[in-house]
Amino acid sequence: MTRRRYLCFLAVLTAVSTPALASTLVITGPALLFNVVNWDNSGLQITALANVTLESFVFNNQGAADTIWLTDAAGSVLQTYIYGGGEAAHLATVGWSMLAGTTYHLISDDPSNGRYTSYIGNRISNAHLRVDGAWGMGALQSSAWFHFTNLTTTDTVIAEPGTLVLVAAGLAACRLRRRRFGRN
Repeated sequence: MTRRRYLCFLAVLTAVSTPALASTLVITGPALLFNVVNWDNSGLQITALANVTLESFVFNNQGAADTIWLTDAAGSVLQTYIYGGGEAAHLATVGWSMLAGTTYHLISDDPSNGRYTSYIGNRISNAHLRVDGAWGMGALQSSAWFHFTNLTTTDTVIAEPGTLVLVAAGLAACRLRRRRFGRN
């Protein structure tokens, strides 16, 4: 293979095989020490700080079957997860998309199935997500943390436009060189 063809081959290979990079972040949350009793539709209020996918979370509960919802701030159900019961700390793998700047409620339907702890402190956040506080009885609860821990999110980082321009310029140069000097 000639040097020209080799360089063009490398340019094409680089353009085709440049993957999008994904970063994964986790908000662990505190240990949930107490059983919830009569807290209807309770959970967490969270805000997406970037366009991310909520990949999974741990649902800390008392073992009964339950329905978990992701709602928007107005209470419209966007996603549903059915939990069959039996585990006190259930890992739910969901893959739910979340848009930057949007506030959501991650809530449990059963009013007496979850776990909580008293929580007074700063909001917990990372580059993907911010936990605004507990959500229950239709309002933000600033002194508790309900049900959900280990909120795992991913985002996909696409190659910078400058990188794409350089790859395109290299491919165009290969094409021009091939046209100018023939196929040899």
